[in-house]
Amino acid sequence: MIITNKQGLKLYVETLNMDISGEAIFFLNGVMASVNSWGYQRGIFEDAGFRLIFHDFINQLRSDKSEAVYTLTAHCEDIIEIMDELKIESAHLIGTSYGGEVAMKMAIGFPDRVKTISIIDSTSETDAYMVHQVQMWQMMAKKLSGEDFFLGILGSVYGEKYLREYGEMLRKRAKDFNGLPKDYFSGLCSLIDTFINDVDFTWDLTKITAKALVVCGQDDILKPVRYSKQMAQIIPDCEFVVLPDCGHVAIYEAADALNSCLLGFLMKNRGNES
Repeated sequence: MIITNKQGLKLYVETLNMDISGEAIFFLNGVMASVNSWGYQRGIFEDAGFRLIFHDFINQLRSDKSEAVYTLTAHCEDIIEIMDELKIESAHLIGTSYGGEVAMKMAIGFPDRVKTISIIDSTSETDAYMVHQVQMWQMMAKKLSGEDFFLGILGSVYGEKYLREYGEMLRKRAKDFNGLPKDYFSGLCSLIDTFINDVDFTWDLTKITAKALVVCGQDDILKPVRYSKQMAQIIPDCEFVVLPDCGHVAIYEAADALNSCLLGFLMKNRGNES
Protein backbone atom coordinates (compact mmCIF):
# COMPACT_ATOMS: atom_id res chain seq x y z
CA MET A 1 0.00 0.00 0.00
CA ILE A 2 1.20 3.52 -0.81
CA ILE A 3 -0.05 6.50 1.20
CA THR A 4 0.84 10.04 0.15
CA ASN A 5 1.50 12.39 3.07
CA LYS A 6 0.78 16.10 3.36
CA GLN A 7 4.18 16.93 1.85
CA GLY A 8 3.31 14.88 -1.24
CA LEU A 9 5.82 12.16 -0.29
CA LYS A 10 4.89 8.51 -0.68
CA LEU A 11 4.96 6.18 2.33
CA TYR A 12 5.26 2.44 1.80
CA VAL A 13 2.89 0.57 4.16
CA GLU A 14 2.21 -3.13 4.79
CA THR A 15 -0.59 -4.53 6.99
CA LEU A 16 -1.64 -7.87 8.43
CA ASN A 17 -4.91 -8.99 10.09
CA MET A 18 -6.77 -5.85 9.06
CA ASP A 19 -9.94 -7.88 8.50
CA ILE A 20 -10.29 -8.56 12.25
CA SER A 21 -11.37 -6.27 15.08
CA GLY A 22 -8.22 -6.56 17.18
CA GLU A 23 -6.18 -3.66 18.51
CA ALA A 24 -3.52 -2.25 16.19
CA ILE A 25 0.25 -2.32 16.58
CA PHE A 26 2.62 -0.10 14.61
CA PHE A 27 6.13 -1.55 14.23
CA LEU A 28 8.62 1.30 13.83
CA ASN A 29 11.92 0.57 12.10
CA GLY A 30 15.50 1.13 13.10
CA VAL A 31 17.46 3.54 10.94
CA MET A 32 18.92 0.94 8.53
CA ALA A 33 15.84 -1.26 8.52
CA SER A 34 12.72 -1.75 6.43
CA VAL A 35 9.31 -3.36 6.85
CA ASN A 36 10.84 -6.81 6.31
CA SER A 37 13.07 -6.39 9.39
CA TRP A 38 10.25 -7.57 11.68
CA GLY A 39 10.14 -11.16 10.43
CA TYR A 40 10.70 -12.64 13.89
CA GLN A 41 7.82 -10.60 15.33
CA ARG A 42 5.12 -10.84 12.66
CA GLY A 43 3.81 -14.33 13.33
CA ILE A 44 3.52 -14.16 17.10
CA PHE A 45 1.50 -10.93 17.09
CA GLU A 46 -0.61 -11.98 14.11
CA ASP A 47 -1.52 -15.19 15.94
CA ALA A 48 -2.32 -13.19 19.09
CA GLY A 49 -5.11 -11.38 17.23
CA PHE A 50 -3.59 -7.93 16.75
CA ARG A 51 -3.80 -5.88 13.58
CA LEU A 52 -0.24 -5.16 12.40
CA ILE A 53 1.03 -2.11 10.52
CA PHE A 54 4.55 -1.73 9.15
CA HIS A 55 5.90 1.15 7.12
CA ASP A 56 9.17 2.54 5.88
CA PHE A 57 9.83 6.01 7.26
CA ILE A 58 10.39 8.79 4.76
CA ASN A 59 14.06 8.37 3.73
CA GLN A 60 13.93 4.59 4.17
CA LEU A 61 14.08 1.91 1.49
CA ARG A 62 10.64 1.82 -0.14
CA SER A 63 9.37 5.27 0.86
CA ASP A 64 10.23 8.58 -0.77
CA LYS A 65 13.32 10.56 0.10
CA SER A 66 12.94 14.12 1.39
CA GLU A 67 15.10 16.97 0.18
CA ALA A 68 14.24 19.00 3.29
CA VAL A 69 15.29 18.03 6.83
CA TYR A 70 12.80 15.52 8.21
CA THR A 71 12.08 15.71 11.93
CA LEU A 72 10.90 13.08 14.39
CA THR A 73 7.67 15.05 14.68
CA ALA A 74 7.20 14.82 10.90
CA HIS A 75 7.52 11.02 11.22
CA CYS A 76 4.84 11.14 13.94
CA GLU A 77 2.54 13.12 11.65
CA ASP A 78 3.06 10.46 8.97
CA ILE A 79 1.99 7.76 11.44
CA ILE A 80 -1.17 9.74 12.18
CA GLU A 81 -1.90 9.99 8.44
CA ILE A 82 -1.54 6.22 8.15
CA MET A 83 -3.82 5.78 11.17
CA ASP A 84 -6.42 8.05 9.63
CA GLU A 85 -6.23 6.26 6.28
CA LEU A 86 -6.73 2.90 8.02
CA LYS A 87 -9.39 4.32 10.38
CA ILE A 88 -7.35 3.55 13.50
CA GLU A 89 -8.07 5.87 16.41
CA SER A 90 -5.11 4.80 18.55
CA ALA A 91 -2.50 2.06 18.51
CA HIS A 92 0.25 0.31 20.39
CA LEU A 93 3.71 1.36 19.19
CA ILE A 94 6.72 -0.98 19.12
CA GLY A 95 9.90 0.75 18.00
CA THR A 96 13.50 -0.36 17.78
CA SER A 97 16.38 2.15 17.92
CA TYR A 98 15.33 5.11 15.71
CA GLY A 99 11.79 3.74 15.70
CA GLY A 100 11.75 3.76 19.50
CA GLU A 101 12.73 7.40 19.46
CA VAL A 102 9.86 8.17 17.09
CA ALA A 103 7.51 6.22 19.38
CA MET A 104 8.54 8.30 22.39
CA LYS A 105 8.03 11.54 20.46
CA MET A 106 4.61 10.24 19.42
CA ALA A 107 3.66 9.49 23.03
CA ILE A 108 4.87 12.94 24.09
CA GLY A 109 3.25 14.95 21.32
CA PHE A 110 0.16 12.93 20.37
CA PRO A 111 -0.88 11.03 23.51
CA ASP A 112 -4.48 10.48 22.39
CA ARG A 113 -3.28 8.35 19.45
CA VAL A 114 -1.09 6.04 21.58
CA LYS A 115 -2.22 3.06 23.66
CA THR A 116 1.20 1.82 24.82
CA ILE A 117 4.81 2.19 23.76
CA SER A 118 7.47 -0.51 23.70
CA ILE A 119 10.95 0.92 23.23
CA ILE A 120 13.82 -1.35 22.16
CA ASP A 121 17.50 -0.29 22.18
CA SER A 122 16.72 3.42 21.94
CA THR A 123 17.77 6.66 23.61
CA SER A 124 16.25 10.04 24.43
CA GLU A 125 19.57 11.88 24.16
CA THR A 126 22.91 11.49 22.41
CA ASP A 127 26.50 11.56 23.58
CA ALA A 128 29.80 12.12 21.79
CA TYR A 129 30.38 8.40 21.22
CA MET A 130 26.96 7.86 19.63
CA VAL A 131 27.39 10.87 17.37
CA HIS A 132 30.89 9.75 16.36
CA GLN A 133 29.67 6.25 15.52
CA VAL A 134 26.76 7.33 13.35
CA GLN A 135 28.87 9.97 11.61
CA MET A 136 31.28 7.16 10.75
CA TRP A 137 28.30 5.30 9.29
CA GLN A 138 27.54 8.34 7.15
CA MET A 139 31.12 8.51 5.94
CA MET A 140 31.14 4.81 5.04
CA ALA A 141 27.72 5.06 3.37
CA LYS A 142 29.05 7.81 1.11
CA LYS A 143 32.40 6.20 0.27
CA LEU A 144 32.17 2.42 0.44
CA SER A 145 30.30 -0.32 -1.36
CA GLY A 146 27.13 -1.63 0.28
CA GLU A 147 28.93 -4.79 1.37
CA ASP A 148 31.85 -2.90 2.87
CA PHE A 149 29.46 -0.53 4.62
CA PHE A 150 27.59 -3.38 6.29
CA LEU A 151 30.78 -5.11 7.37
CA GLY A 152 32.08 -1.81 8.72
CA ILE A 153 29.13 -1.23 11.06
CA LEU A 154 28.79 -4.78 12.44
CA GLY A 155 30.94 -4.22 15.53
CA SER A 156 28.93 -1.22 16.66
CA VAL A 157 25.51 -2.87 16.43
CA TYR A 158 25.74 -6.61 17.11
CA GLY A 159 26.77 -8.14 20.40
CA GLU A 160 29.86 -10.33 20.75
CA LYS A 161 27.85 -13.55 21.22
CA TYR A 162 25.80 -12.98 18.08
CA LEU A 163 28.87 -12.07 16.04
CA ARG A 164 30.63 -15.21 17.24
CA GLU A 165 27.70 -17.49 16.45
CA TYR A 166 26.37 -15.85 13.27
CA GLY A 167 29.38 -14.05 11.84
CA GLU A 168 29.44 -16.15 8.67
CA MET A 169 25.73 -15.53 8.04
CA LEU A 170 26.26 -11.79 8.51
CA ARG A 171 29.18 -11.78 6.09
CA LYS A 172 26.94 -13.43 3.49
CA ARG A 173 24.13 -10.98 4.23
CA ALA A 174 26.55 -8.10 3.65
CA LYS A 175 26.61 -8.95 -0.05
CA ASP A 176 22.90 -8.17 -0.25
CA PHE A 177 23.73 -4.54 0.50
CA ASN A 178 25.43 -4.28 -2.90
CA GLY A 179 22.00 -4.56 -4.50
CA LEU A 180 20.42 -1.67 -2.62
CA PRO A 181 19.50 1.45 -4.63
CA LYS A 182 21.81 4.45 -4.33
CA ASP A 183 19.13 6.53 -2.63
CA TYR A 184 18.98 4.01 0.22
CA PHE A 185 22.32 5.37 1.41
CA SER A 186 21.45 9.04 0.88
CA GLY A 187 18.23 8.43 2.82
CA LEU A 188 20.21 6.69 5.57
CA CYS A 189 22.48 9.72 5.87
CA SER A 190 19.42 11.98 6.18
CA LEU A 191 17.94 9.81 8.93
CA ILE A 192 21.24 9.95 10.80
CA ASP A 193 21.19 13.75 10.56
CA THR A 194 17.73 13.70 12.14
CA PHE A 195 18.99 11.43 14.92
CA ILE A 196 21.96 13.69 15.66
CA ASN A 197 19.95 16.91 15.63
CA ASP A 198 16.56 15.88 17.00
CA VAL A 199 17.11 13.27 19.72
CA ASP A 200 17.24 15.46 22.81
CA PHE A 201 14.02 15.10 24.78
CA THR A 202 14.87 13.29 28.01
CA TRP A 203 12.93 15.58 30.33
CA ASP A 204 9.90 15.58 28.05
CA LEU A 205 9.54 11.90 28.94
CA THR A 206 7.70 13.01 32.08
CA LYS A 207 4.79 13.99 29.78
CA ILE A 208 4.21 10.42 28.61
CA THR A 209 0.88 9.08 29.88
CA ALA A 210 0.86 5.78 27.99
CA LYS A 211 2.07 2.66 29.74
CA ALA A 212 5.59 1.91 28.58
CA LEU A 213 8.07 -0.94 28.27
CA VAL A 214 11.77 -0.20 27.79
CA VAL A 215 14.01 -3.07 26.65
CA CYS A 216 17.75 -2.95 26.01
CA GLY A 217 20.46 -5.44 25.11
CA GLN A 218 22.99 -5.76 27.91
CA ASP A 219 25.87 -5.52 25.43
CA ASP A 220 24.49 -2.61 23.38
CA ILE A 221 27.49 -0.32 22.90
CA LEU A 222 25.80 2.11 20.51
CA LYS A 223 22.96 3.07 22.86
CA PRO A 224 24.06 1.62 26.20
CA VAL A 225 21.87 0.26 28.98
CA ARG A 226 22.33 3.39 31.11
CA TYR A 227 20.21 5.41 28.66
CA SER A 228 17.39 2.87 28.67
CA LYS A 229 17.54 2.73 32.48
CA GLN A 230 17.34 6.52 32.65
CA MET A 231 14.31 6.58 30.34
CA ALA A 232 12.57 3.89 32.39
CA GLN A 233 13.14 5.89 35.56
CA ILE A 234 11.71 9.09 34.07
CA ILE A 235 8.69 7.77 32.13
CA PRO A 236 5.91 7.73 34.77
CA ASP A 237 4.45 4.23 34.19
CA CYS A 238 7.26 2.12 32.78
CA GLU A 239 8.62 -1.44 32.95
CA PHE A 240 12.29 -2.11 32.25
CA VAL A 241 13.99 -5.25 30.92
CA VAL A 242 17.66 -5.93 30.12
CA LEU A 243 18.36 -8.81 27.73
CA PRO A 244 21.62 -10.67 28.51
CA ASP A 245 24.19 -11.49 25.80
CA CYS A 246 22.48 -9.11 23.39
CA GLY A 247 23.75 -6.09 21.48
CA HIS A 248 21.85 -3.32 19.72
CA VAL A 249 19.68 -5.48 17.43
CA ALA A 250 17.48 -7.30 19.93
CA ILE A 251 14.79 -7.96 17.31
CA TYR A 252 17.26 -10.45 15.75
CA GLU A 253 19.75 -11.28 18.50
CA ALA A 254 17.26 -12.16 21.24
CA ALA A 255 14.02 -12.49 19.31
CA ASP A 256 12.41 -15.15 21.50
CA ALA A 257 13.12 -13.39 24.80
CA LEU A 258 12.15 -10.03 23.35
CA ASN A 259 8.90 -11.37 21.89
CA SER A 260 7.98 -12.86 25.28
CA CYS A 261 8.49 -9.46 26.91
CA LEU A 262 6.57 -7.60 24.22
CA LEU A 263 3.66 -10.02 24.02
CA GLY A 264 3.31 -10.26 27.79
CA PHE A 265 3.29 -6.48 28.09
CA LEU A 266 0.73 -5.98 25.32
CA MET A 267 -1.58 -8.77 26.45
CA LYS A 268 -1.55 -7.33 29.96
CA ASN A 269 -2.47 -3.89 28.63
CA ARG A 270 -4.87 -5.02 25.94
CA GLY A 271 -8.07 -3.02 26.11
CA ASN A 272 -6.60 -0.47 28.51
CA GLU A 273 -6.65 3.16 27.46
CA SER A 274 -3.68 5.36 28.33
